[in-house]
Amino acid sequence: DNYDCFHYTYNMNWLFAIIATIFCYVLFSYFGLRTGAAESFRGAVLAPFTNIIDFLLIIFGSCGFGVATYYALKSSAFAIPMIISIGLIVSFVFSVLFADGRITVGKIFGLTMILAGILLVK
Repeated sequence: DNYDCFHYTYNMNWLFAIIATIFCYVLFSYFGLRTGAAESFRGAVLAPFTNIIDFLLIIFGSCGFGVATYYALKSSAFAIPMIISIGLIVSFVFSVLFADGRITVGKIFGLTMILAGILLVK
C-alpha cells in the first residue's frame, strides 16, 4: 500500500514537471519569436522592460521553469537535464509549427538522441 502511494506521487511529480516544462518553453519560444526581429542586441535585451507582454512572458516562463524544477527534483537527481531536453523538443516543435522551422535529417537525429538519452536516464 505504501509502495502504491509512493509510485503514484512519483508519477504525479513527473506529470506536473512535464506540464510546467511545456508551459515555460512555449512562453520562452514565443518570446523569442516576438523579439527575434529586434533591430539590435540592445533592443532585444530591453524588450522585457519596454513591453508588458514580453515582460510577462519572461516572468511566467521563469515561474514555470521553477515549478518544473521543483517537481522534477522531487523524483530524480537528473531533473535539470531532463527538463532542458524536454524543453528542446518543445522549442523544436514550436519552431516548426509557428516559426517556419525546417525539419531536417540532422534535427530528427538530434531529437532521437535526446529522447534516447531521456529513456536511458529514466
